Amino acid sequence: MITSLGDLHQTIIAKRVNSNIRSELIQLTTEVGTGKKSDISASLLGNNSAIASIDRKIRLVASYEENSRQAEQNFSVIDTVLTKINSSIEGLGPQAIAGLSGGEGVLTPVINASSQKFSDVVTALQTSVGGQFVFSGQNSTTPPLLDAAEILESLRIEVAGISDAATFMAVVDSFFLDEGEGFDTIAYTGGDIKAESVKLSSTVSSAGGTTAANGSIRSVLRDLAVYSLVGEGTFPGDRTQEELIIEANSHNLIASQKSLTLLHAGIGLEQGRIKEAVAENQSDSYFLSKSRNEISNVDLFSTATRLEEIQSQLERYYLVISKTSQLNFANFIR
Repeated sequence: MITSLGDLHQTIIAKRVNSNIRSELIQLTTEVGTGKKSDISASLLGNNSAIASIDRKIRLVASYEENSRQAEQNFSVIDTVLTKINSSIEGLGPQAIAGLSGGEGVLTPVINASSQKFSDVVTALQTSVGGQFVFSGQNSTTPPLLDAAEILESLRIEVAGISDAATFMAVVDSFFLDEGEGFDTIAYTGGDIKAESVKLSSTVSSAGGTTAANGSIRSVLRDLAVYSLVGEGTFPGDRTQEELIIEANSHNLIASQKSLTLLHAGIGLEQGRIKEAVAENQSDSYFLSKSRNEISNVDLFSTATRLEEIQSQLERYYLVISKTSQLNFANFIR
């Protein structure tokens, strides 16, 4: 069969037109199926700065969301632990003071219960989330405290042989409260509180909570430890000196609980800030996603309409070509 130049030219044109139509057909079919533009850069005429800026902001907000999620989780644990400690010591000081005038039958059960309370508080402060100890500061992979028995044993060594109340209380105070003394060098195994604040949103930052070395927590541990030592008979002084210790320590505990309440209130305020950050991130994420979708999404109606036009155009062109050649439709769309 002899092919004329006209037929050859017509075939070449048919293939070229077919290729263009088919490319657009594939593009439109994909866009209708995904709802996304197949070539965003082309739709922006090569100016990608706007969508690049949006993408950077989306990644930044995602990092804020992760930070705020972790902060929300950590502060929730801190709140729970401080609530537990507060409940554990609630009314203990006044009960001990009242017990001084009620005789050993009233006082002894109060003092003896304090040894278990000391252990309970230490255990609560060892709480971890995902392998991270919440009250350990920067050394979050390490428990913040030795166990209760080890701390009390270290304290027994410090007060051994002391028989007057004033000296006994001074040594215990120094152990728990003075910088570089027993609590810092023996009992506390965590680290400093995180110095650098963490961004929770574009406007909110957080310093990362508190540690078991906080002064309010130290004071509570001190007061419960004193009750424990007196209750187990560690103090060798007479009954009068022992009662002086209990009275002074009970007033200390009342003050310590007030201090702990203030610490707890500060944690509550920080939780409020975290909630603000979470709400801000949700809002930012929504509007950034909306802005990106406005750029990347197709108008499904107009795209589907154009797809129908291309399909009709392909069919019409085939009819024209098929009349002047021996092409079948399957060969035409290859």
